[in-house]
Amino acid sequence: ITISPNPFTTDVSITLTGQHVGSATYNITNLTGQTVYQQTEANLATGYTKMLDLHYLPNGIYFVEVSTCEGKIVKRIIKQ
Repeated sequence: ITISPNPFTTDVSITLTGQHVGSATYNITNLTGQTVYQQTEANLATGYTKMLDLHYLPNGIYFVEVSTCEGKIVKRIIKQ
């Protein structure tokens, strides 16, 4: 997956690059482990990009976990 921009101020995009993604679960947590965003989507095309408006989050460090049939990836993002 690719997440940009990082750091971000309001919006972030998550691009899935797997050949047969199918469905994905997006989970964003803060440093204390609280879930601040979660969503599952199905029937995704190859190269799908999820746009998230995260303006409501306070500045800080977050972890984005994306789970697909190909596995799970966790990446750190920073809100400024």
